[in-house]
Amino acid sequence: MDRRDFLQPRHLAHSTGHVLGALESFDLASDSSAKTLFLHLRRRAMATHFEILLPFGTPGAVEMSEEAFRLLDALEEQMTVYRESSEISRLNRHAFARPVRIERRLFGLLQLAAQIHQQTEGAYDITTGALIKAWGFFRGP
Repeated sequence: MDRRDFLQPRHLAHSTGHVLGALESFDLASDSSAKTLFLHLRRRAMATHFEILLPFGTPGAVEMSEEAFRLLDALEEQMTVYRESSEISRLNRHAFARPVRIERRLFGLLQLAAQIHQQTEGAYDITTGALIKAWGFFRGP
């Protein structure tokens, strides 16, 4: 790792977590009144903030957090209407004219949403386009 890599937040968090975890287990284990220190990672995705808080010293904390954020990125890439390349954008573009093959889990999610919509007599509605446009948030295709 070179000095520029070291200054990236994920490397700093990783190193800091290991150091503080070691110190915490050595020094704070006997002091039950000591405050717990947390690793706080944050990512913006899907027009909101996602946060992960884990106690310092949690084995694999940074790696687990990075994996969770990778999953968020993959979900956003698949489901956003703000990217032409997303699976949802492709579905919206073509489904009115022909059947569209989509990923199995996305199909299951859409089936579940339709079921909940029916069970709640329309109170639950997966579609948000009209509402987003009415509120002035819409900036998609």
